[in-house]
Amino acid sequence: MSSAEITVGGRDITYKTGMVAAAAVVLAALSLLFIDWSLRAETLPVRQVSFEGEFRNVSRWELEKAVLAHAHSNFLVLDLGLIKADVEALPWVRRASVRREWPSGVHIVFSEQRFVARWGEAAWLNAYGELVHVGELQPSEGLPSLSGPEDSHRYVLQQYAGFVAILETAGLRISALVQTARRTWEIRLDNGVLVILGKEQPDYRLERFARVYRSALGRHREAIKRVDLRYSNGFAVQWANTTRPGPASFPKTGDDRAKG
Repeated sequence: MSSAEITVGGRDITYKTGMVAAAAVVLAALSLLFIDWSLRAETLPVRQVSFEGEFRNVSRWELEKAVLAHAHSNFLVLDLGLIKADVEALPWVRRASVRREWPSGVHIVFSEQRFVARWGEAAWLNAYGELVHVGELQPSEGLPSLSGPEDSHRYVLQQYAGFVAILETAGLRISALVQTARRTWEIRLDNGVLVILGKEQPDYRLERFARVYRSALGRHREAIKRVDLRYSNGFAVQWANTTRPGPASFPKTGDDRAKG
Protein backbone atom coordinates (compact mmCIF):
# COMPACT_ATOMS: atom_id res chain seq x y z
CA MET A 1 0.00 0.00 0.00
CA SER A 2 1.36 3.40 -0.96
CA SER A 3 2.00 6.04 1.62
CA ALA A 4 3.01 9.69 1.92
CA GLU A 5 4.96 11.51 4.63
CA ILE A 6 4.67 15.13 5.76
CA THR A 7 6.39 16.99 8.59
CA VAL A 8 4.25 18.88 11.12
CA GLY A 9 5.94 20.54 14.14
CA GLY A 10 9.14 18.59 13.61
CA ARG A 11 7.30 15.23 13.52
CA ASP A 12 6.85 13.00 10.50
CA ILE A 13 3.24 11.87 9.93
CA THR A 14 2.53 9.14 7.46
CA TYR A 15 -0.82 8.98 5.65
CA LYS A 16 -1.93 5.95 3.86
CA THR A 17 -3.15 7.50 0.63
CA GLY A 18 -4.78 4.27 -0.42
CA MET A 19 -7.01 4.31 2.64
CA VAL A 20 -7.93 7.93 2.02
CA ALA A 21 -8.92 7.14 -1.55
CA ALA A 22 -11.00 4.17 -0.42
CA ALA A 23 -12.79 6.31 2.14
CA ALA A 24 -13.56 8.91 -0.50
CA VAL A 25 -15.06 6.26 -2.77
CA VAL A 26 -17.22 4.94 0.07
CA LEU A 27 -18.38 8.47 0.93
CA ALA A 28 -19.27 9.19 -2.68
CA ALA A 29 -21.21 5.95 -2.93
CA LEU A 30 -23.11 6.72 0.24
CA SER A 31 -23.91 10.21 -1.07
CA LEU A 32 -25.28 8.77 -4.30
CA LEU A 33 -27.38 6.26 -2.39
CA PHE A 34 -28.75 9.07 -0.21
CA ILE A 35 -29.60 11.22 -3.21
CA ASP A 36 -31.29 8.29 -4.94
CA TRP A 37 -33.29 7.52 -1.81
CA SER A 38 -34.31 11.14 -1.20
CA LEU A 39 -35.54 11.61 -4.76
CA ARG A 40 -37.77 8.58 -4.80
CA ALA A 41 -41.48 9.43 -4.98
CA GLU A 42 -42.27 7.37 -1.88
CA THR A 43 -39.58 9.14 0.17
CA LEU A 44 -40.95 12.69 -0.02
CA PRO A 45 -44.41 12.41 -1.58
CA VAL A 46 -46.76 15.37 -2.10
CA ARG A 47 -49.28 15.14 0.72
CA GLN A 48 -51.18 18.42 0.49
CA VAL A 49 -52.42 20.66 -2.34
CA SER A 50 -53.99 24.05 -1.59
CA PHE A 51 -55.58 26.70 -3.80
CA GLU A 52 -56.00 30.45 -3.58
CA GLY A 53 -58.43 32.31 -5.83
CA GLU A 54 -62.09 32.97 -6.54
CA PHE A 55 -64.19 29.90 -7.22
CA ARG A 56 -66.84 31.59 -9.36
CA ASN A 57 -66.61 29.45 -12.47
CA VAL A 58 -63.58 27.25 -11.77
CA SER A 59 -64.31 24.21 -9.62
CA ARG A 60 -61.93 22.79 -7.03
CA TRP A 61 -62.39 19.38 -8.66
CA GLU A 62 -61.01 20.68 -11.97
CA LEU A 63 -57.99 22.20 -10.27
CA GLU A 64 -57.28 19.10 -8.21
CA LYS A 65 -57.50 16.92 -11.30
CA ALA A 66 -54.93 19.09 -13.10
CA VAL A 67 -52.52 18.94 -10.15
CA LEU A 68 -52.96 15.32 -9.09
CA ALA A 69 -51.62 14.15 -12.43
CA HIS A 70 -48.21 15.28 -11.10
CA ALA A 71 -48.69 14.61 -7.38
CA HIS A 72 -47.08 11.16 -7.59
CA SER A 73 -43.69 12.82 -8.10
CA ASN A 74 -41.19 13.47 -5.35
CA PHE A 75 -41.74 16.82 -3.63
CA LEU A 76 -38.19 17.96 -4.42
CA VAL A 77 -38.30 17.27 -8.15
CA LEU A 78 -41.93 18.20 -8.77
CA ASP A 79 -42.18 20.04 -12.12
CA LEU A 80 -43.94 23.27 -11.13
CA GLY A 81 -43.88 24.50 -14.73
CA LEU A 82 -45.96 21.56 -15.93
CA ILE A 83 -48.48 22.05 -13.13
CA LYS A 84 -48.77 25.76 -14.01
CA ALA A 85 -49.33 24.90 -17.69
CA ASP A 86 -52.01 22.31 -16.89
CA VAL A 87 -53.87 24.66 -14.53
CA GLU A 88 -53.78 27.52 -17.04
CA ALA A 89 -55.09 25.15 -19.71
CA LEU A 90 -58.42 25.03 -17.88
CA PRO A 91 -60.93 27.16 -19.84
CA TRP A 92 -61.85 29.50 -17.00
CA VAL A 93 -58.33 30.01 -15.60
CA ARG A 94 -56.39 33.00 -16.94
CA ARG A 95 -53.18 32.90 -14.88
CA ALA A 96 -51.69 30.64 -12.21
CA SER A 97 -48.58 30.55 -10.05
CA VAL A 98 -47.30 27.41 -8.29
CA ARG A 99 -44.91 27.03 -5.36
CA ARG A 100 -43.71 24.32 -2.98
CA GLU A 101 -44.67 24.49 0.67
CA TRP A 102 -42.27 22.56 2.91
CA PRO A 103 -42.27 19.75 3.72
CA SER A 104 -44.81 18.16 1.38
CA GLY A 105 -47.27 20.73 0.06
CA VAL A 106 -48.04 22.52 -3.20
CA HIS A 107 -49.83 25.89 -3.27
CA ILE A 108 -51.53 27.25 -6.40
CA VAL A 109 -52.70 30.86 -6.77
CA PHE A 110 -55.01 31.37 -9.74
CA SER A 111 -57.11 34.10 -11.34
CA GLU A 112 -60.28 33.43 -13.30
CA GLN A 113 -61.18 34.77 -16.71
CA ARG A 114 -63.46 37.80 -16.68
CA PHE A 115 -65.26 37.91 -20.00
CA VAL A 116 -66.62 41.17 -21.36
CA ALA A 117 -67.98 40.10 -24.76
CA ARG A 118 -68.62 37.21 -27.10
CA TRP A 119 -66.43 37.10 -30.21
CA GLY A 120 -67.97 35.58 -33.30
CA GLU A 121 -69.72 32.25 -32.85
CA ALA A 122 -67.36 30.28 -30.64
CA ALA A 123 -64.97 32.55 -28.73
CA TRP A 124 -64.98 35.16 -25.98
CA LEU A 125 -63.01 38.26 -25.11
CA ASN A 126 -61.72 38.85 -21.60
CA ALA A 127 -61.07 42.17 -19.93
CA TYR A 128 -57.52 42.20 -21.31
CA GLY A 129 -58.66 41.90 -24.92
CA GLU A 130 -57.48 38.29 -25.14
CA LEU A 131 -59.34 35.82 -27.32
CA VAL A 132 -60.44 32.75 -25.31
CA HIS A 133 -62.14 29.51 -26.31
CA VAL A 134 -64.05 27.81 -23.50
CA GLY A 135 -65.56 24.88 -25.38
CA GLU A 136 -69.02 23.89 -24.19
CA LEU A 137 -68.83 26.12 -21.13
CA GLN A 138 -70.82 29.30 -21.53
CA PRO A 139 -70.18 32.61 -19.75
CA SER A 140 -73.10 34.45 -18.24
CA GLU A 141 -75.77 35.83 -20.51
CA GLY A 142 -76.10 39.53 -21.23
CA LEU A 143 -72.65 40.10 -22.70
CA PRO A 144 -72.49 41.94 -26.03
CA SER A 145 -71.62 40.14 -29.26
CA LEU A 146 -68.63 41.48 -31.20
CA SER A 147 -67.17 40.36 -34.51
CA GLY A 148 -64.84 41.58 -37.22
CA PRO A 149 -62.05 40.63 -39.61
CA GLU A 150 -59.37 38.17 -38.51
CA ASP A 151 -57.11 39.40 -35.69
CA SER A 152 -59.19 42.55 -35.22
CA HIS A 153 -60.64 41.58 -31.82
CA ARG A 154 -58.53 43.99 -29.75
CA TYR A 155 -59.33 46.93 -32.01
CA VAL A 156 -63.04 46.09 -32.14
CA LEU A 157 -63.15 45.82 -28.34
CA GLN A 158 -61.43 49.19 -28.05
CA GLN A 159 -63.94 50.80 -30.41
CA TYR A 160 -66.79 49.11 -28.56
CA ALA A 161 -65.71 50.79 -25.32
CA GLY A 162 -65.67 54.18 -27.04
CA PHE A 163 -69.08 53.67 -28.67
CA VAL A 164 -70.56 52.57 -25.32
CA ALA A 165 -69.40 55.78 -23.65
CA ILE A 166 -70.96 57.89 -26.41
CA LEU A 167 -74.30 56.12 -26.50
CA GLU A 168 -74.64 56.04 -22.72
CA THR A 169 -75.17 59.81 -22.84
CA ALA A 170 -78.41 59.09 -24.73
CA GLY A 171 -79.43 56.17 -22.53
CA LEU A 172 -78.67 53.63 -25.27
CA ARG A 173 -76.89 50.30 -24.92
CA ILE A 174 -75.11 48.11 -27.47
CA SER A 175 -76.04 44.46 -27.78
CA ALA A 176 -73.89 43.73 -30.85
CA LEU A 177 -71.09 45.40 -32.80
CA VAL A 178 -69.70 44.29 -36.16
CA GLN A 179 -66.80 45.62 -38.16
CA THR A 180 -67.45 44.52 -41.73
CA ALA A 181 -64.89 43.39 -44.28
CA ARG A 182 -65.03 46.93 -45.69
CA ARG A 183 -64.15 48.30 -42.23
CA THR A 184 -67.55 49.93 -41.73
CA TRP A 185 -69.43 49.51 -38.47
CA GLU A 186 -72.85 48.07 -37.65
CA ILE A 187 -74.27 48.59 -34.16
CA ARG A 188 -77.30 46.70 -32.88
CA LEU A 189 -78.83 48.46 -29.89
CA ASP A 190 -80.55 46.52 -27.14
CA ASN A 191 -83.88 48.01 -28.26
CA GLY A 192 -83.45 46.34 -31.67
CA VAL A 193 -82.45 49.43 -33.66
CA LEU A 194 -79.66 48.94 -36.22
CA VAL A 195 -77.16 51.82 -36.51
CA ILE A 196 -74.88 51.95 -39.57
CA LEU A 197 -71.56 53.80 -39.37
CA GLY A 198 -69.06 54.45 -42.13
CA LYS A 199 -65.28 54.24 -41.91
CA GLU A 200 -64.76 57.99 -41.60
CA GLN A 201 -65.11 59.71 -38.22
CA PRO A 202 -67.32 57.07 -36.59
CA ASP A 203 -67.03 58.63 -33.13
CA TYR A 204 -68.02 62.08 -34.37
CA ARG A 205 -71.03 60.76 -36.31
CA LEU A 206 -72.18 58.66 -33.37
CA GLU A 207 -71.89 61.65 -31.04
CA ARG A 208 -74.05 63.68 -33.43
CA PHE A 209 -76.65 60.93 -33.45
CA ALA A 210 -76.61 60.73 -29.63
CA ARG A 211 -77.24 64.48 -29.35
CA VAL A 212 -80.21 64.36 -31.70
CA TYR A 213 -81.55 61.24 -30.03
CA ARG A 214 -81.49 62.98 -26.65
CA SER A 215 -83.12 66.13 -27.93
CA ALA A 216 -85.81 64.78 -30.26
CA LEU A 217 -85.44 61.37 -31.85
CA GLY A 218 -85.72 59.43 -28.61
CA ARG A 219 -89.42 60.12 -28.31
CA HIS A 220 -89.93 58.04 -31.47
CA ARG A 221 -87.67 55.17 -30.36
CA GLU A 222 -90.38 52.49 -30.68
CA ALA A 223 -90.95 53.44 -34.33
CA ILE A 224 -87.27 53.40 -35.37
CA LYS A 225 -85.96 50.39 -37.27
CA ARG A 226 -82.66 51.56 -38.74
CA VAL A 227 -80.42 54.62 -38.64
CA ASP A 228 -77.81 55.28 -41.31
CA LEU A 229 -75.07 57.67 -40.20
CA ARG A 230 -73.02 57.54 -43.41
CA TYR A 231 -73.92 61.11 -44.37
CA SER A 232 -71.67 64.15 -44.12
CA ASN A 233 -74.25 66.51 -42.62
CA GLY A 234 -76.93 64.29 -41.13
CA PHE A 235 -78.38 60.78 -41.10
CA ALA A 236 -81.28 58.78 -42.46
CA VAL A 237 -83.92 57.06 -40.37
CA GLN A 238 -85.93 54.05 -41.51
CA TRP A 239 -89.17 53.67 -39.60
CA ALA A 240 -90.52 50.29 -38.61
CA ASN A 241 -93.72 50.74 -40.63
CA THR A 242 -92.02 51.78 -43.90
CA THR A 243 -89.93 49.92 -46.47
CA ARG A 244 -87.45 52.70 -47.08
CA PRO A 245 -85.86 55.50 -45.05
CA GLY A 246 -88.23 58.34 -44.33
CA PRO A 247 -87.77 61.83 -42.92
CA ALA A 248 -87.44 62.31 -39.20
CA SER A 249 -90.06 64.60 -37.69
CA PHE A 250 -87.90 66.72 -35.42
CA PRO A 251 -86.19 70.12 -35.74
CA LYS A 252 -83.20 70.36 -38.10
CA THR A 253 -80.42 72.47 -36.69
CA GLY A 254 -76.95 72.65 -38.27
CA ASP A 255 -75.07 69.38 -38.33
CA ASP A 256 -77.77 67.74 -36.21
CA ARG A 257 -80.35 67.66 -38.99
CA ALA A 258 -81.48 64.25 -40.26
CA LYS A 259 -81.78 63.44 -43.92
CA GLY A 260 -84.72 61.39 -45.15
